Amino acid sequence: MNEQTLTLEKCYHSDCCEWEQSLTVTLSVALQSAIRKVRKFLAECDEIYSVNLQVPVGFWSFETEQRLQEQCRFDVCYLAVNRFSFCLYLQGKYDSQIQAEWSVV
Repeated sequence: MNEQTLTLEKCYHSDCCEWEQSLTVTLSVALQSAIRKVRKFLAECDEIYSVNLQVPVGFWSFETEQRLQEQCRFDVCYLAVNRFSFCLYLQGKYDSQIQAEWSVV
């Protein structure tokens, strides 16, 4: 298994969201493995819909993270993994009403 580069498209955003529409991210072998483990767990557990994973170092470039922080500072950032896919979730630092989600194209 190798690293995988994906394009994520914004699928949800609040009214004040200024973050960009698409992001290029890299799924490391370790992250792909973690996502598979979570999906297996969720397939066996009807009571839990999704599990949040920390966004690992190397998920996106330094320039991408810096650009997002300049567009709107955020301090909540995670990958929400469900049985079928995952999405990236960001929430504004100073106003928790500023939110956005990106999912796999």
